[in-house]
Amino acid sequence: MKEVFYNFLSAASFGLILLLSIVVGLGIGIFLDKLFKTHPIFTIIFTLIGMISGLYSIFKEIKKFQKQ
Repeated sequence: MKEVFYNFLSAASFGLILLLSIVVGLGIGIFLDKLFKTHPIFTIIFTLIGMISGLYSIFKEIKKFQKQ
């Protein structure tokens, strides 16, 4: 029973990791665009960085999960 619950929480954390990475990247991009008055440039760049970072983190977690 504990193993099923742990697996469920691990799977749920994948979506949360990706979502938070994108939101943080988006927030940084919006802040920098407002600061430098360059509307979509930093928002796009940092959102993409957030996506890549989130996917990388998920792949690392999956590798760790598979070793167990």
